[in-house]
Amino acid sequence: MKKFLIFPMPQQILIGLVFLLPLLWVPFTADVLEFNKQAILLVAAPLLLFLWLLKSVREKEISFSLTAPILASIVFVVILGGAALLSQDRWRSIIGFGAESHESFATILAVAIIAFSAVTILKEKSILLKILSSFSVSAGLVAIIALVAAFGGLQGLSFPPGFNTIGTLSGFTVFLAAAFLVSFGLIHITRGVIRAILLLVLITQFIALFILGTAIGWLLVAVGAAVYFVTLLRNNPDVVPSIPWWFSPPLIVGLALAFMILQPRSIVRITNIPPEISPSNSASAYIAAQTLKERPLLGSGPGTWIYDYSKFRRPQPINSTSFWNLRFAEGSSKILSMLATHGMLGWLSWIGVLGVVLLGIIRTLRRATPSFSPAASGALTLWITLGVAQFVTTSNITLEFLFWLATAAVIAHIDSSVLHFSLPKASARAAVVGMGASFVAVLLLVSLYGVGTRYVAAIQYTRGIRDIQNNDIEGAIAAISRSATFDSQNDLYWRSLSDVWLLRLAQHIQQSQQKSDINQEIETAVNSMLQAATRATIIAPHNVANWTQLAVVRTNLIPLGSPAAIPQIVEPAIASWQKAQELEPSNPFLPTQRAIVYLNAADIVQNVGEQAKSQREQYLTQAAAALEEALKLKADYAPAHFQRALLAMRQGKTQEAISDLEIAQKLQPQDITIAAQLGVLYFNAGRLAGAESLLAAVLKAAQATGQDHANARYFLGLIADQQGEKEVAKQHFERILELNPGNVLIEKILTNLRDQKPALEGLESAPGLVPAVAVSEDES
Repeated sequence: MKKFLIFPMPQQILIGLVFLLPLLWVPFTADVLEFNKQAILLVAAPLLLFLWLLKSVREKEISFSLTAPILASIVFVVILGGAALLSQDRWRSIIGFGAESHESFATILAVAIIAFSAVTILKEKSILLKILSSFSVSAGLVAIIALVAAFGGLQGLSFPPGFNTIGTLSGFTVFLAAAFLVSFGLIHITRGVIRAILLLVLITQFIALFILGTAIGWLLVAVGAAVYFVTLLRNNPDVVPSIPWWFSPPLIVGLALAFMILQPRSIVRITNIPPEISPSNSASAYIAAQTLKERPLLGSGPGTWIYDYSKFRRPQPINSTSFWNLRFAEGSSKILSMLATHGMLGWLSWIGVLGVVLLGIIRTLRRATPSFSPAASGALTLWITLGVAQFVTTSNITLEFLFWLATAAVIAHIDSSVLHFSLPKASARAAVVGMGASFVAVLLLVSLYGVGTRYVAAIQYTRGIRDIQNNDIEGAIAAISRSATFDSQNDLYWRSLSDVWLLRLAQHIQQSQQKSDINQEIETAVNSMLQAATRATIIAPHNVANWTQLAVVRTNLIPLGSPAAIPQIVEPAIASWQKAQELEPSNPFLPTQRAIVYLNAADIVQNVGEQAKSQREQYLTQAAAALEEALKLKADYAPAHFQRALLAMRQGKTQEAISDLEIAQKLQPQDITIAAQLGVLYFNAGRLAGAESLLAAVLKAAQATGQDHANARYFLGLIADQQGEKEVAKQHFERILELNPGNVLIEKILTNLRDQKPALEGLESAPGLVPAVAVSEDES
């Protein structure tokens, strides 16, 4: 009885994985798909290996295949491990997080172990048939979920537009194309109720492909159907005559090619599917070439293509598009991404794996009696389809798992050689295998602990994000601090913790106007946000987002410093922005923010002696140079034009300021900050009609969001006063007083207006500048 309960388990685990993994999503983590799928694989791999070793000990015999494809796979995994250890971001390459998890060493090792454990199991035709059927049914459910989401059926459940349980639209299309081909093949070799169920599944998959599929998906269907037909002709010619013409592989090939050209998805036009953007093949190849110049053998490290893209992308033409500030995690295809992240050794070893398996397939098909059963032909079709996909699009954990499992199934049928070693009781072999089982059992416990702690961290992080949305900053700090504690090597948690402490600092500064004993709390917030941001840069020093966060934190310290301490505060802030720009030299946001540091510093030191005046001029000169850098990178970058206008205003160059603000306003007509400042400049230049028009639009836009705009009202009131409309002017200033009770300047203006005097009689106008502030890159 025990034997029956224990030994079927590897087969059941494989069937369960094939069914569950494509469907898996967990809403309690920030990454609802890849993070959770990786967690399942990291536990399943040592569990399967342990069960295989335990089975060997109990049966007193260990059996495994050690063919050329398996040896090539081992070489690849070893080289991948070396690339991960020498990576520019070791944690990301070894473990991974989010969208890049499928490239990590841990993920590839896990799927390789699962595939290695499955080779002997998949030699049994009945088990292979069950696994393929499980995959087909799971894919049918995936298709249903994607169709329901596409037509808005999941909007009330907080699912993003175009949701599916595979990942990106391209990844979903590849998965669906592979599943369609497997279902199509299974229908030819099944009967009765099972065949009827598979037919319903096939129809569902076809509808999903028709409505959601891309040209790449139809291309893969055409290639896979052609391969399947050739395999049937060579291995199972007796099956071909029984296939009706309206359900034959050649017809599927023709329809797929027609749909690849006609693109039925563009005819249906589902508006709930967001467009998918990726780098071009030429851009991906260029970035790979530049990365190989620095790291030719092992590349930048698995999962670090986003760093390569940031560092090596060319400013044009991407900076002339609306995608200039996107950072892509992968290139246009898996193969081109691997060239950069795995280096020549890793890339060639992977091509070697594909080549060795393909040669084995060709040799098998050329035999007088080929060994591919109809079910094995389905596995071969799956392998070819997913293999071709690696050359034309990106990958994900589901596709990686399926590809490695398909590889195991193909290996099981292209080489039937199996090594058998007896394990007599009390023999050295049995002892070694027993020790191996014990070691794997410990590894399983370690994996469970690691996955568990990461899960706690991920759940706490999600809770922290929710607390931020609810304006519970203290709760967010507590939750994200726990995330950073449980998963201390994840730079995302430290970066986010720094950001939350920055929000807390802003709260403390606001409270300091009412409380006199808050300096200690401000100091705590400053130290905490600096420590968290610095920790992120230590963990992942090549991640531009970490240096940007540290730079933002240091920039926001400038207003807190005394004029004498400004040089000591400015220097590390500038150094952080320069480091970020070194990692992403084509991003105009970074030199613009450096200019903001100089502008803020210039404002603080402007009234402190002759030496400070010289320092102020130096800061303004440096700000001008930084803004020129930004505009060389992106001539239509509105924030740089806006800051250059503020610089010109500080230098008394009103007309230059107006020119830059007019450019910025044309580039971002909805930005009320730019419009408001331009209105102020028009007022100061005596262009009252233009000022009134812009400021009225600013006020209207603010009121449309349920807010007000005191600055716009101030100048609208002055304009109304100059035009003799005292009552209109009074209305504006009375509203400002409501928003700012006790404001002495506004009270004096209202007194003048009630006495029928000019609003500013006996007063100095206080138009002021719209302040230069550092913002996070998301707000740019």
